[in-house]
Amino acid sequence: MVTDWSEVARNTLRAEMVRKGVTTAELARRIGEVEKTVANKISGGKFGAAWLLMCLAAIGAKRIELD
Repeated sequence: MVTDWSEVARNTLRAEMVRKGVTTAELARRIGEVEKTVANKISGGKFGAAWLLMCLAAIGAKRIELD
């Protein structure tokens, strides 16, 4: 089985946003980006590890689980 790591990254970020109660608009504000840009990155799942880590830090995620 081949793992789609873009999907894993997207789903992980979305799950942490829900867990922390952070909307796309709020995440965009916290990282200093335009909401539409953040929404496009998340929906497309095309973003780098550094951007993912920045977002996770901005929403206050301390640990993540990869299921």
